[in-house]
Amino acid sequence: MMKYTTLLALCLFSSLTMADPDDAVLDAQMRQACAPLFAAAGFFANAGPCANVTGGARNCVLQNIAQGGASCVAFEKEHDDFFDDGKDEPIVR
Repeated sequence: MMKYTTLLALCLFSSLTMADPDDAVLDAQMRQACAPLFAAAGFFANAGPCANVTGGARNCVLQNIAQGGASCVAFEKEHDDFFDDGKDEPIVR
């Protein structure tokens, strides 16, 4: 019985470590990494340079690397599958 329990625990642990992160988790991480660029204007805070994007978010990020875009670009490179999932979807303006 002890061997069965140990084997079951190892199988569960390995399945958890090999699972891809959930899209909701990646979305939350992306919002944190890109927050300096996409932050909405608050009562005391200024809006980020990409808060109202009309020319495309990717262009805005690349044009504003010095204002916090570097972390956003690094996140995108690290999780390219997450971004590629929607690349063929039309952009709604």
